[in-house]
Parts: sequence; structure tokens; C-alpha cells
Amino acid sequence: MVVILSMIATAGAVGCGQSSGGARSTSASSPGQSAQQIASEKHDNDAQRANDDLARAARAKDRAAVGRAQRKLDELARSDPSPAVDAAGPPSTDQYRNVIDGFAFKQAPLYVQQITTSDSDHDAFVAVIVEQFCLSTIDVRTKAANSVYEQLDARLRKAQITDLAFIVVPVTQTAPTRGQALAIGRGGHLRLTKRGRTC
Repeated sequence: MVVILSMIATAGAVGCGQSSGGARSTSASSPGQSAQQIASEKHDNDAQRANDDLARAARAKDRAAVGRAQRKLDELARSDPSPAVDAAGPPSTDQYRNVIDGFAFKQAPLYVQQITTSDSDHDAFVAVIVEQFCLSTIDVRTKAANSVYEQLDARLRKAQITDLAFIVVPVTQTAPTRGQALAIGRGGHLRLTKRGRTC
């Protein structure tokens, strides 16, 4: 079974879904909503707008606008009002799933949009806005991907999981493949692929 995890806000609990952007529709507050729910919904909507701005600026190759959108996402990541504990229930007994579920999306240095995993292996396809990823230098791309890979790999190694394959791919509407890889991290080392070096 394939599990696609996407983040609506920048740093809270992960939800399951098929959309690559994790967009949430904006709606007026209902009378029964708590102040926490209202603040969380506003935060999610602000994060989605900033992420949309990031994608637009990256497609236009507007580095200044990309920088502004990234700073906004980072600010929102620091101010996320979501509860620290996911209301969905207690942690799973699957340590791999727990680590993946705790992954922080849409923040520096990689601005990951989505992770796709399966129950049959420890391959994590990590989707990014390809235009934003490729707008930076090869060195910056490598450092950004490696920084996130090292953190995720270290957390999994603490859980005795040593076979993570961290595969950075563009956001797509279909299931990602290794052929789309921009970078691959495995066995404690990450490298950009030819596609990731020349994009």
C-alpha cells in the first residue's frame, strides 16, 4: 500500500491525502470553533498562500520573491499554533511510520511538499517544487537535501532502521519513480543525480 503524506501547514501533524499541495479550502469560522481551531485554520491558510507564492515565484525565476515566500514559510513554521500532539490518536507501533509522520514540511532548507512511502520498504519519495529546488546552485541544492536526509536518517537509525532510501523528486500528480530523482540519499550519503545537477 502506498501512503502519500502531505502537509497543509508548515510544521504540525501530517495528514494523508492525494493532493500534492495539501490545499485546504478557506471557509468562514463556524460558531462552534474554539480560538485554537480558528488560529490553526488561519495559520494553515496563510501557509498555503505563502507556499503558492513560493511556487509562482519559482516558476517565474524571481529570486527575490522566492526568498520572501521562504522567509514567510519559515516564520509560519516557528509560529504554528497546532497542538504538539496529533489528535488522531497514540503513536503507531511502526517506528518508521512514526518518524515519517513527524516530518516537518514546507520549511527550510528543502521546503518539502509531500512524502510518498509504501508498506513494503523504507523508500521515501520526497517531493519538492522543482523550479524552486533548481533555482539555487548545485552546492546549495546538495546541502539542503543532505541536511534533511541526515536528520531523517539519524532519527530512523535510533529506531534501528538503517535502510532508508531518501529520494528527492519533483511534485507530480502521479506516483513518483526513481527515474525522476533529483537526489538520492542512502547508506549515510546523499548525491545529486544528473537530473538534479543539470536542471
